[in-house]
Amino acid sequence: MPATDRLLLFAKIPVPGRVKTRLCPPLGPDQAAALSEAFLRDILEQSLGLPGPGLGLELHFCGGGTADPPPWVEGYKGLRLFPQVGEDLGARMAHACAAAFEDGATRVVLRNTDSPLLPAERILEAFESLAAPGVDLILGPDLGGGYYLVGLGRPLPGLFDLESLGSHREGATVLEASRSWALKEGLSLCLLRPERDVDEPADLEALLQVPVSDLERAPFTASVLDRIRP
Repeated sequence: MPATDRLLLFAKIPVPGRVKTRLCPPLGPDQAAALSEAFLRDILEQSLGLPGPGLGLELHFCGGGTADPPPWVEGYKGLRLFPQVGEDLGARMAHACAAAFEDGATRVVLRNTDSPLLPAERILEAFESLAAPGVDLILGPDLGGGYYLVGLGRPLPGLFDLESLGSHREGATVLEASRSWALKEGLSLCLLRPERDVDEPADLEALLQVPVSDLERAPFTASVLDRIRP
């Protein structure tokens, strides 16, 4: 029987020069790729440790000039791997969510892999909120105006349409456009606490200032940060 709760992780294959390019400079391509891989490893470890026997975990990957994820990914038991399908990010997200519902999921949470310090409680909160009567959509705002997480209680393909998001799919108005679309559709929307993605140099600088004790839940990330600190 397929898991009724499905957590989808969206990630780019960590290839130098193809990931975290907005962090170059101050990072070099190899450093940016190492950081991207560290984010993914920490998030996978966290996600596989989430409680709940009905939770299924999927990694949807793209990019890197190769059709396959890194070999180390296959060592994670219980992780299902899928290539992203679609012409753009919105289409790929819509396809992944639709496929999960078609596979028997009743609650789908999709999160990025740019927030290694996102508390596990935030993921659990998203699933719990989707279980509340009448809640259609969960959004986790990032500090840059987009969102680090989207949760669906049923298929909502229009959420990811270009028409809904305009030309700002990866810009600072993604969250605003998504909220406006939900309001127009008469959906019940729940917003989680804002969190920080690591996309821009300012985000990296903020991550470098995080106390060592707070990095304990992201050991791979902490190790890479130790190597790139001035």
